[in-house]
Amino acid sequence: VLETKNCFVCCSSIEAANNYLSATVSCIISTIAADDNQLSIDIHGLQIYFNHNGYYCLDEFGKDKLCYLITTSGTLGKRKEVFVPHSCIMPNIWDFSRRFQITTVDVILFATAATFDPFVVEILLAVVNGAKLLIVPDSFRSIPSKLADAILKYNVTFIQMTPSQLKILPHNALTKIFAGKSAVRTVILGGEAFPINFVKHYHINHEFINFYNVYGVTEVSCWASCYRIDWKESRVEIGEPLLGTKFNVSETGELLIGGSRRCFINGKLSAAWFSTGDIVELTELGKIYWCDRFDDQQKISGINVSLSGLARKAEEYDSIQSALALRRQQSILLFVHVKNSATIQTNLCEKLAIGLPMIIILVDNWPMTRNG
Repeated sequence: VLETKNCFVCCSSIEAANNYLSATVSCIISTIAADDNQLSIDIHGLQIYFNHNGYYCLDEFGKDKLCYLITTSGTLGKRKEVFVPHSCIMPNIWDFSRRFQITTVDVILFATAATFDPFVVEILLAVVNGAKLLIVPDSFRSIPSKLADAILKYNVTFIQMTPSQLKILPHNALTKIFAGKSAVRTVILGGEAFPINFVKHYHINHEFINFYNVYGVTEVSCWASCYRIDWKESRVEIGEPLLGTKFNVSETGELLIGGSRRCFINGKLSAAWFSTGDIVELTELGKIYWCDRFDDQQKISGINVSLSGLARKAEEYDSIQSALALRRQQSILLFVHVKNSATIQTNLCEKLAIGLPMIIILVDNWPMTRNG
């Protein structure tokens, strides 16, 4: 696939595949049989079917060969198709290979959904450096105990996941991993705010494992910055720009991403500076801290409220492991996953004190998307 000017895209459903087929897809590879399949092969007992739909050369993208196509989640509006050239993703791989010192002895966990662009980082890190790639079944993402068992059993050394995925791993597995009783030496967390208090709870000695916070947007796939966690700091910065990436902060506090790494969004080359929609704080020392999103600011009964900021403030409470705030008309629903439900509701409203009606709802577990 990568030797042509076309790219690959992983479809989440047969409906999505058919939509692509009606557009400019040359071939669909699937485990689902269809009447018009032209070829099938058996790979270790798994029947693979090929549906060829002609050859399309995406000349509008010029000489820069494409690597893959990824779609945004659509949570912030209409879904976008992001065509990612080699020149955009490979600087991530070169930077990470050097930064994390990936070698042939490493075992890289491949547990990211193929509809979430960080999965490409896991594959290419292994291919470029000759490392082992541990491919786990998709079902393991919703069965934390099996995912944890695989990490320990197969001596995984490199883990990339979202904070939400980390938080649902079993307590005993987290204790073993963070106490140095596993082969894990590098953990990078991205896609959400770094869970500093959660990690500190398990990673007491701050030894054995190096933790990193990574930041990025799908429109400049995949990651844009990286920061090695300093356990003496109470806040986590987004870190320095990766190879081929530049940052700028607008007068309104919005983070802009520029540099040589540019993708094609809905078939058109992205702007020289991509507007992320993320509000950041730029300190005098040049450190950048993620604060909020422009679309997360809510005005309720005349009071400006940051829903994500409210959730982060709730997570500072000792009994709360994680939290999520949503608006319902003129009040707020605060969902919390707690360690000790006996003392939470009587004290939390006073601690947050935002001057608005708030309903606290306890949850045992968070539902997970395919992307974590």
